[in-house]
Amino acid sequence: MRTAFASLVAASSLVLSSLAGAQAPLSTDTQGYLDFIGAKSGAPTVSGTGIATGPYNAKFGSSAANAAGKTAFDVYCFDWLSNAGDGKVQILTFSDLVNQNGAVATALYSKITGSAGASNTLTLGTLNSAAWLANSMNAGVQGLWDEKHVALWNLFWKDGAGSPGMPGEGNYRGITDPNNTGGALYWYNQAVANSGFDASSYRIFAPVDDQGRFVSNRQVFMGQVTQVPEPASLALVVAGLVGLGSAARRRKQ
Repeated sequence: MRTAFASLVAASSLVLSSLAGAQAPLSTDTQGYLDFIGAKSGAPTVSGTGIATGPYNAKFGSSAANAAGKTAFDVYCFDWLSNAGDGKVQILTFSDLVNQNGAVATALYSKITGSAGASNTLTLGTLNSAAWLANSMNAGVQGLWDEKHVALWNLFWKDGAGSPGMPGEGNYRGITDPNNTGGALYWYNQAVANSGFDASSYRIFAPVDDQGRFVSNRQVFMGQVTQVPEPASLALVVAGLVGLGSAARRRKQ
């Protein structure tokens, strides 16, 4: 009788500890600090260019000091032109960006669709395709990271003819062969075909300055996030488990 109740209370404490102590990359904040660590171990570079592909590692927190103590997670950059580094960021959902919700989203949308070499269009489908590639990089063969990240870049950046403007085309294996599963164009087409991918757990980390304004020459990252439950939600979890324990004790008596 006591043992069963004690076990349930212990379980509730464990759940609370796990949820509260989880070092998730994102809480309910919309702004914070991204500590960019660099290319993930084993990540290759694009042949002939020296450009490092992802996944990259980063940490996220409310400040630089707070982020330093968090667990690293994978992020993916949007292009090969901007400088990657630490700094303040605003968190955007894909819908925020496509619908240009706020000044930062509007400025980033303009960069992606209006810059030289940009795609000129941006839809939820394009962002879902990027998340599909990121997801496949996370779960897939490490040897294909470079091809997949080049494909991801080219969802947002095209050449003058509107085709994928792959960096290092001249000496990169299979890059323009849509039938070569080791080539970037193959993965680009696969990503486009998966534009319905459920990307609800992905967020965009848009760089901002101290005044919260978009910084166009810093790299934009995308990553999969884990929401930290609100304190009220944690309380409900514990109350529910304790309630189950009380009910079990009454039945035994």
